[in-house]
Amino acid sequence: MKRLNIKWALPVIAAVLLGGGALVATGGLLPAAGAGGSEPAEAPTEAIRADADPAGLGALDEPARQDLPTAGADGLTRRPLTRGELAQMLAEAFNLEPSGVAPFTDVRGHEAEDAIAAVTAAGVMDGWFDGTFRPRQTVGRAELTVAVVRALGLGETAEAFPYEKPVFRDVPAHHHAYAAISMAHRLGLYPFHVSSFFAPDEPVQAAEAQHLIRTAAALERLSGPVAQVNAPARTVAVQEGERRTVSYTADETTLIVRNGAAASLAALQPGDQVEVYADASGRLLVALATGPEEPAVVSEAKRVLRELATPEQLSAIIARDWDQAAAELKVGLYNQLLEAGVTPEEAAALLEQDWAAVEEHGKERLTVILAERFELEPDLIRAVLDQDWETAMSYVEAEVLEYVLNTLLGTGSAPAAAS
Repeated sequence: MKRLNIKWALPVIAAVLLGGGALVATGGLLPAAGAGGSEPAEAPTEAIRADADPAGLGALDEPARQDLPTAGADGLTRRPLTRGELAQMLAEAFNLEPSGVAPFTDVRGHEAEDAIAAVTAAGVMDGWFDGTFRPRQTVGRAELTVAVVRALGLGETAEAFPYEKPVFRDVPAHHHAYAAISMAHRLGLYPFHVSSFFAPDEPVQAAEAQHLIRTAAALERLSGPVAQVNAPARTVAVQEGERRTVSYTADETTLIVRNGAAASLAALQPGDQVEVYADASGRLLVALATGPEEPAVVSEAKRVLRELATPEQLSAIIARDWDQAAAELKVGLYNQLLEAGVTPEEAAALLEQDWAAVEEHGKERLTVILAERFELEPDLIRAVLDQDWETAMSYVEAEVLEYVLNTLLGTGSAPAAAS
């Protein structure tokens, strides 16, 4: 019996183990070298590097991953999204149905023909001036954003109420997609942009477009009458159906539009028809309301009240606690009178409508001012204000007599000194 030479056995064992492991790992689909010229198996589409995930692919579910373009040899998805593919994504995500045939010369027989007809009929995407749609042209980030904002029904609102200042350094206010990019940022559709640059012309990949579209489609949208508004608490409740109301919380970034004009939460009225856009947490992002116009005098009174009243005063008024509201308003008015230069005594008299006290305090202050300005006796000024002519004349007579005596004494002393 021959002994096994370990020096010759080790290479054989290693080859067997490695060959068996490769067979198991590929499910038996990896052919041996030189076996019949079989083609190697294609790399799975899921083979995308985790460190090259600009659009948050980790958040996509398995069906979304299967929709991604085939990965290249280095494991990265590099093929840009086309306009035809974007039309298909939008039509599916927002349930857009075609109405007629797409009026373009280059989409006949294209696999996205119906989707293109749907998105163009809905005003979500446009064709080119030469009558083409160019379904195989790549999509940039700005174009994608404009299409998604339009699909949400917020295209006109975005144009009317863009951000006052740019949020991205490479998207100035005069950029053609500035309004749509502002709206998308307001809606929180850009979790993958963490820097100050947007790269509006950069080609979009399928995963990035899928993420943006799904985030937009997942926003909570509700239309109905306003059931209740609590301005101090910054909440609004919207009627959904006959028995259920949904409450939303607004913040300083919430866009509220009423009858085509930007408004505050307090401008919303119960019964207004409103369409709201909110995130999953119930934070109100956009509210578009229509309702009856108030008389100009009422609107002006509310504007003044909002400017003058404190949150506590507004709370008391909304609760119709008139005693508390009056007390709160008196405090605010008292402080404003002091800032205007009114003395504390006059302010208190005004708020108590003690007109006698107001007159008295006013006379006292006017007496001091006139006496200092004209160098007159305060008692003379006060006598005139009180229309106490007898006292006033006595002061006038005294002033005149003093003036005459001083004059005479001055004139008579001069000759005596000369002699």
